[in-house]
Order: sequence, then C-alpha cells, then structure tokens
Amino acid sequence: MGFSGRLVLVDDVITRGSTLLGCALAIRRAYPEVDIAGFAVSRTLKSEEALPDAMLAPTIGEIEWGYGEGINRSP
Repeated sequence: MGFSGRLVLVDDVITRGSTLLGCALAIRRAYPEVDIAGFAVSRTLKSEEALPDAMLAPTIGEIEWGYGEGINRSP
C-alpha cells in the first residue's frame, strides 16, 4: 500500500539534525513518493549568533547529508 502527500516530522530541539534526518531517510525508503519536512520547537545556536535575538527569531534552514563530512545544518 502506497502513501503520497506531505509529512511533517516534529522534534523538540534540533542540534545537528541527525534525528530528523534519520527519521526522514527511513520514511523515504518506505514511502518514496512522500514530501517530507521537519519542524523543531528550538535549535542550538552557533557561537556567533546573538542572544536573545537568534532564539526568538523563527528560522528556515536545511539539514543534509554531507558525504564524508557528516550532517550539515544551516542555520
């Protein structure tokens, strides 16, 4: 039985993104037609980001497998 449509994965805190990426890859294997997005309530900050501005600002970013570099998250 196939499934198509959109699926949103929800996480409480995103650090590197490995949990969301791992879940997305497992779902992609089972349901290749599904459009997968992720949502996290909070994210860890990079040292150059100013507090509290960065913590309060909604952010759109990407998590991707870096092939040899591990997982890349921006921002």
